[in-house]
Amino acid sequence: MFFIKKIIKEIIIFITKKINIYPDNLYDQKKISYNSINIYYSPSNDLVKRRWLKFQKDGKEQNTIDWINSFKDHEVFFDIGANIGVFAIYAGLKHKMKVYAFEAEVNSFIDLSKAIRLNKCRNITPVLIALSDIKSTNYFNYKNEFSSGHSSHNFGDQVQSNFSYLMCSDKIDNLISSKTILEPNYIKIDIDGNEKQVLQGMENTLKLQSLKSVLIEVSNDDEIKYFHNYFEALDFKLTRSPTGNNKNYIYSKNLNS
Repeated sequence: MFFIKKIIKEIIIFITKKINIYPDNLYDQKKISYNSINIYYSPSNDLVKRRWLKFQKDGKEQNTIDWINSFKDHEVFFDIGANIGVFAIYAGLKHKMKVYAFEAEVNSFIDLSKAIRLNKCRNITPVLIALSDIKSTNYFNYKNEFSSGHSSHNFGDQVQSNFSYLMCSDKIDNLISSKTILEPNYIKIDIDGNEKQVLQGMENTLKLQSLKSVLIEVSNDDEIKYFHNYFEALDFKLTRSPTGNNKNYIYSKNLNS
């Protein structure tokens, strides 16, 4: 019976491709529920499925969830390094807010985009671009497998031993000043290595009155000190430290200054 169903599904997919129809119900849809919010997804591999199941179990990172829960309707959230969209989708479904989900890895971007479509999240815009401190073209270098859900990739000079592809980059400041995207109220940065360049590309954005707080994942003690001093100089203060096994620090604007 399973074999027959599989053959029928393949025939339907073949026909719909021929006539340019791509109904969502042809995806291998799955559903999780977290905080009474139903989220649909279509995993391209087991890692993607495990990421969503992990989110259903405990929210993945408690301080990130608590932070997102504090957002207000009609605000703007930048998820930089969105991966498959766990936090972007949750924020977009929980609040009536605009979400920009930045992801430069093409396989994860596809899983992210499918989840946005399956959940009918018209308030979430996926953004396939590398962010940096200049507008340029450079290499997106893979750390590991060419498949969705992986992390720790790098954007910069070509790493000869790794698979890579050329990709355009831009500054957040440029995207905002050109009115390509809206001004943010919240920014999450989880990109495994290019954080300093991304921050240098949003120096004007970090001074906006609309911006309330920034969550950044750091890797070591030197980075903790660097980012603490960086945000403190911009009149942000550390308001949330890591919980559990994550390395997320949240800096909030001193609105009374």
